[in-house]
Amino acid sequence: MANYEEILGLISSSIIEFNQDCDSNLSGIITRKTLGNLRVYRKNYFFGSYKRLSSDFPSLCSYCEGDNFRYFVKDFLLRYKILYIDISQLSHAFIDYLEETFEMHQDILLYYIAKLDLLYSYGHFKNSHSIEIPTGLFEYWCFLNAQFEGELPKMDLDLMDTVYVLVEAGERYLGKIK
Repeated sequence: MANYEEILGLISSSIIEFNQDCDSNLSGIITRKTLGNLRVYRKNYFFGSYKRLSSDFPSLCSYCEGDNFRYFVKDFLLRYKILYIDISQLSHAFIDYLEETFEMHQDILLYYIAKLDLLYSYGHFKNSHSIEIPTGLFEYWCFLNAQFEGELPKMDLDLMDTVYVLVEAGERYLGKIK
């Protein structure tokens, strides 16, 4: 018979690793109803994280289109096994994940769009109130947020602009310096 800590470990693993194989290890230890609840907790863990990240990264969601963003969220959760008490740390860790997995996705715009989203959502990015991004990306980010109409803006990945946070009358805005 497993001890209390081992049982908690199996339950945690079942939830944060989306590991249904753990359910068979737990079947003789916990009730069928509790096993059913683990499936619910597993879904809640994913969808709660997904909801938070899609809220903090709306432009990235638009850029990736639903299923791709869902893939990144699930891969991120599996790699990082997030156990934060402060849910805002989730979004900051997601940025690190996108940077660390560049070889997998090979899309530099993913990272820059995520940086803009985080700057807008939290008013800072890694303790700075401004970031450097390729020229034209700010306009593209506005396009993704439906704040810009017309032709897609042209981007130059070799030229950089500075985007900064501006707070006016309690509202947060992003501004750009060429």
